[in-house]
Amino acid sequence: MPMSLSKRADDYIYRLGVDQRTIKRQLDGLQESDLFLQPQPRGNCANWVLGHIVQDRQNILRTLGLDAFWTADEEAIYARGSQPITSEASPHLTMQRLLADLAQAEDILIARLEQVTDEEWDVLDEDGDSLAKVINFQIWHEGYHVGQFEVLRQLTGVNDHVI
Repeated sequence: MPMSLSKRADDYIYRLGVDQRTIKRQLDGLQESDLFLQPQPRGNCANWVLGHIVQDRQNILRTLGLDAFWTADEEAIYARGSQPITSEASPHLTMQRLLADLAQAEDILIARLEQVTDEEWDVLDEDGDSLAKVINFQIWHEGYHVGQFEVLRQLTGVNDHVI
């Protein structure tokens, strides 16, 4: 008998899909060079935000007991507190690569989330947080950064309304 999808997993899968579609819509029509524009007086460019989301999905993979597929060097470029990406001369991955890795991470996450049982969501980690709480925060964190694309898109001068 096939295992039924838990409500929590269904919700998280839905949220990942919304983020994925929103990112693609916000980046649609932008050039690679547009992803290096810096909000002022302080902020991260779209390349860093996109890479940070992919990097954080590596953390979600690990939280779910899977191996990350980015190297430590790739993750270091986009980790919290990393050096700002201020131009195409800065260490970075291309938009095409980042979008492909974002999609790959989503596919892997969905496959794993479909297997998580209701009982597993309540298992506590060493900090006393349930798996559901940790994943919920990680996906909220992703959504926080997805929202930044609205401003970063407008920074390019397109002056449109995507969502």
